[in-house]
Amino acid sequence: TGIAGLEKLKDIGKGHKALVVVPNSLRNNFKDNLEKFTDSSYRIYGPRNEKDTWNVTDKSHADYNIVGYETFNRHKDELLKAINPDTLIIDEVHRSRNSSTNTYKNLRDVSGQMSNVITLTGSVVNNEPADIVPLMDITFRAKPPIDNKDRFNAEFVSKPDMISQGLFKPGLKGGKHIIHQKDLTNWLDKRVDYLPHSDVEEYMPSKHETIVKVPMSERQTQLYEYTLDSLDPIVRTKIQQNIPMDQKEIGNLFKQLIRARQVSTDPTFRSRSEERRVGKECRS
Repeated sequence: TGIAGLEKLKDIGKGHKALVVVPNSLRNNFKDNLEKFTDSSYRIYGPRNEKDTWNVTDKSHADYNIVGYETFNRHKDELLKAINPDTLIIDEVHRSRNSSTNTYKNLRDVSGQMSNVITLTGSVVNNEPADIVPLMDITFRAKPPIDNKDRFNAEFVSKPDMISQGLFKPGLKGGKHIIHQKDLTNWLDKRVDYLPHSDVEEYMPSKHETIVKVPMSERQTQLYEYTLDSLDPIVRTKIQQNIPMDQKEIGNLFKQLIRARQVSTDPTFRSRSEERRVGKECRS
């Protein structure tokens, strides 16, 4: 999609050279798609000690100049000087959803110097609707009402009713939901191009799934139950009584659940005899 965007800009004379910021692991993926779908030139930039990549100070006349997030954050000024791009393409832009991070600040700074900005993500919203605000800010340097998360929430997110929790802090009754949907739709229209999975399902290859159920070993079961039983008693009480938890308590709860999941799925907790038995069942 990012490639198609710049190729279109080149066709209409509104863009010529892009700085492409992607996760390090996707630099070659972007290059492969360039070779597959275009005749455009490219360069891949990396740190000094990395073989087969260009140094951040090397001048470039290539159409696409691909760099990982880490190198971009450390050397954005050198890259801009060496490349002199007019277009910024950012893949996995949800990495900048926290406006206090260097990634957000660096991308926002560079986007303001570009004639064109193309951002891509499969996760427009990660935790709350307002997550879209920093992504819009980087892409469009947005103006009110979407210029910060607090204003977004005030304009477009309802406030749950408060309820008393006795000795505990006041809690919340009912979940938050989007309000003024028409106004929000008007703001996002022609700014966000959303492609739902249902639109591409018919073009996807057919698949066949086989589900193999593998029960936990006795040792895994013991560790799994121990992990869940070691949950903080206050948090356990709040869950049982449907009392809201603070962010620290929620974080600790997720850590416990992650540990329990790791125990239940990690084959290293099995004995060798169990591994041989499970392997034989899977093969059969």
